[in-house]
Amino acid sequence: MLGRAVLIVVIGVAPTLLAASVFPEEAGAAGRKRAPARPTAPARTAGDGAGPAGRLLGLVNRDRTAAGLAPLTLDKDLGAIAAGFSVRLAQEGALRHNQGFLSPPSLARLNATKLGENVGLDCSLEAAHRGFMGSPHHRANILDPDFASVGISVLPAGGSLYVVEDFAAVPRPAPPVSARARSGTRRRGR
Repeated sequence: MLGRAVLIVVIGVAPTLLAASVFPEEAGAAGRKRAPARPTAPARTAGDGAGPAGRLLGLVNRDRTAAGLAPLTLDKDLGAIAAGFSVRLAQEGALRHNQGFLSPPSLARLNATKLGENVGLDCSLEAAHRGFMGSPHHRANILDPDFASVGISVLPAGGSLYVVEDFAAVPRPAPPVSARARSGTRRRGR
């Protein structure tokens, strides 16, 4: 389709990482297959800021703050999407993007203006985050000033961690309109 841009990167074998961003006019797809793995623990989201996903959120926000950006806030809907998708990736033995998340209907459902996703498979949180920050497209998602909220899932499976970071930019509220502008009344100078 003309006018659609795709932003997807597949890097190396270990760590294996994918990054994508979607705007209303964009969509992307890519995949990498490995042997299916049975999750060894439930997917953990950063819902309470604790645990592995909370630690990863801390690393993300540390780098955003160092770059002069506001920290990301946790979004329960994004966290649920990330958790569900990390389980699916582990069950399929795949590393790919969630096309249901990176779609125009998802933009509308989440009232978002832009979505992004980082997907990785690594041996530790720190290694996954270093891999994300070492990749231009993953780094761009983490340091995108438009993104204000995130859902993070970390799922141990097959001796590795499936990591999903789902980002969203939501419309900023319009500045308040003064009472004079609302009424259409103009004050004339004398």
